[in-house]
Amino acid sequence: MKILHITNYYHEGFGYQENCLTVSQKELGNDVRIITSDYYAPFPNYDSTMKLFLGDRKKGDGVFQDKGIKLIRKKSMLSNSRPGFIYFSVSKELLDYNPDVVHVHGATNTWLPQLIRLQKKVKFKLFIDVHQDYSVENYSMGYIGGVYYYLWKLYHRKLIVRGNVKAYLPITKQSSEWLEKRLGIPVAMHKTSPLGVDLSTMHYTLKGESLRDKWGATEKLVIVNAGKQYEKKKIHWLVSIVELLLERDIDVFLVLVGSADLSYDQVIEKGLSKLPHSSWIRLPFQDRKSLREIYSASDVGIWPGIPSNTIQEAMACGVALFVPNNNIVGHLIGENGYYIPKDDGQMVEYLCKLFHSRELLEKMKASSIEIIKDKYSWDRIASDLLKLYRL
Repeated sequence: MKILHITNYYHEGFGYQENCLTVSQKELGNDVRIITSDYYAPFPNYDSTMKLFLGDRKKGDGVFQDKGIKLIRKKSMLSNSRPGFIYFSVSKELLDYNPDVVHVHGATNTWLPQLIRLQKKVKFKLFIDVHQDYSVENYSMGYIGGVYYYLWKLYHRKLIVRGNVKAYLPITKQSSEWLEKRLGIPVAMHKTSPLGVDLSTMHYTLKGESLRDKWGATEKLVIVNAGKQYEKKKIHWLVSIVELLLERDIDVFLVLVGSADLSYDQVIEKGLSKLPHSSWIRLPFQDRKSLREIYSASDVGIWPGIPSNTIQEAMACGVALFVPNNNIVGHLIGENGYYIPKDDGQMVEYLCKLFHSRELLEKMKASSIEIIKDKYSWDRIASDLLKLYRL
């Protein structure tokens, strides 16, 4: 099967869906290509948070390879505007490739009408993948946002009536709710396709033990958080929880991986200044090999705010989990952790319990690995999607 993925941005070396799903689909015997823009995404405060890891936002156009996948970067317009509001042509590449399936990442892409017109010439099946929800949508529901979503709702209604789209693929329950409310997509058109983990690169490694030794944290409760750092991620709250644990004489070590802009960096540093230097470490963005070792060295992963795909990766490496009880990440909790309670005191009690019961902690860590293997490996998700493509 010839599968074409189209996404606004692509980042080499990341563990995002477009990085891993495409590789798994290729390994299952399919011909897979990606079309994207000549820019990296406009992450918040890019220069201070992502530039060191990715380089300049403008990558340039041309034909590239990433993990054996042909990657076509197209010269784009509106590249420095609001995230997602970017335009590039896909016509020549699509006509040359003549795919069986086009897997679009995002329901409000400016180049989608161009793609629909091309469907008259190339009879491909179209699937629209949706990561948006209320926490990361591009527009608030003021007047401009209301008009924006109303116009897209009318457009998608026309696509559904004409049979242009085979299915919409929300990644979570909230993405599905967002699709129905904002764009009027009937639930019957939804097929949830969750985010997964590349188990060939994310799994437990004994090198984590050496890292614990290096940190002086062999007998400590090691807590990790990784990803982009800004206020809605609530890193400052996590630091305050560690402070409360230390007040209870819990031997804890906090690992923060990522970068923040100057103003939020100062907030984080102010909180960390209240802690002994022996109880924490901050690291910049890491490559996947280094992340695997960091997760393997950690006991508990806590993501209190807007989620990150690093959550599933940490689980794959044997990290017990604390996340909010919501319809974005709540499905990741089973016997592998706790929902973050509203009361900070209860949060501290949960962590104290894990510190004093290594047996319970090890069971939770092992459960995280089993949940990922059973439900959230990219190989499993890719196989399920191929069945859907064939319907």
